[in-house]
Amino acid sequence: MSNALSDVPASAASGEHPRRLGGIWHNQHGSELHLHVGAGGALAGTFQSATGDPSGDAQPVAGRADMAPWGTTTAVGFLVLWPEAHSVTCWSGRYDTALDRIEATWVMTAEAEEHDAWMATRIGHDVFVRGD
Repeated sequence: MSNALSDVPASAASGEHPRRLGGIWHNQHGSELHLHVGAGGALAGTFQSATGDPSGDAQPVAGRADMAPWGTTTAVGFLVLWPEAHSVTCWSGRYDTALDRIEATWVMTAEAEEHDAWMATRIGHDVFVRGD
């Protein structure tokens, strides 16, 4: 029986590939994500949505990445508050170094009156690839 910890490549513990998360990313809808990786895996940047009302300004991004990832993937999570839409979107997923892409499930929750609460939360999936 294999010990999962002994199967982790030595390079995974270095924290080097989470730093590769920094840069410009685009999802399948054309939205643009700028990420910077800080100390301890802190993520910061901006997100410009190409869906909904794309005329809005890019919004700040805050999140975290696992700086001691297992294997070739890094757990990531980040969020954006949309003040004009009175909503927040949170992405939870992984950065795959072999494919150089981020795959994440998102949950967007908007403010709503109690009688509209049933439609206040939406769930989807994004794939981010490097962009210019």
